[in-house]
Amino acid sequence: MIIKNEHALILFIIFVIAVFVRIYPINYSPEEYKYGLGPFGDSVMYHQIAYNIYSGNGFVSSDNGDPEIFRGPSYPLFLAGIYKIFGDKEAMQSLDTWYINWDRVRIVQAILDALICILVFLIVRTVYTRKTWPALLAALIYCFSWYNIYYTRTILTESLSAFLLTLFILFTVLALKRSKFYWWILVGLFLGMLILNRPEYLLFIPLLIAYIFFYFSHYL
Repeated sequence: MIIKNEHALILFIIFVIAVFVRIYPINYSPEEYKYGLGPFGDSVMYHQIAYNIYSGNGFVSSDNGDPEIFRGPSYPLFLAGIYKIFGDKEAMQSLDTWYINWDRVRIVQAILDALICILVFLIVRTVYTRKTWPALLAALIYCFSWYNIYYTRTILTESLSAFLLTLFILFTVLALKRSKFYWWILVGLFLGMLILNRPEYLLFIPLLIAYIFFYFSHYL
């Protein structure tokens, strides 16, 4: 796949715009619910599990250390990683300052979601190789996807799920186009991470198997 310099520049501009429209609301309209955590009950659960992982208490959702787990591991591990790498330890000492760490999660999610513009471009460019403008248009449409823009501000699985799902689709397309074994390893890797984030994506497995079977049936 060859991308001309002018197309790469346009794609970079789309990525920068996508980052801006996702990060700007964090400062313009800060979250005020629950000391900055947000209005969703699941956010509390994900934070509790992530903070226990961060604190070395294991993968639990209760303060007393009992093994109560009601969510998949991918997103809590994602949160715990951000707390560890980018978290402000002093801000963690008080509920009044915890919003600093949750805003850093939101910034990481904003950048991660903006990267999907590039992944969408690569998917369309891989499927349709004749012209570049359809891939750029697809990236631009995702850039202004208000559903995804909104969920980058929430401490919920949606942003990570969207990123893992897009990677899964990209590597599936590459695996089908190039028929290389190592692409299928990446397909399985990201599908597994996606399922561990949101288990409803288990439904992709029979669909993927059926599609692969019909795709390669002419070789049988």
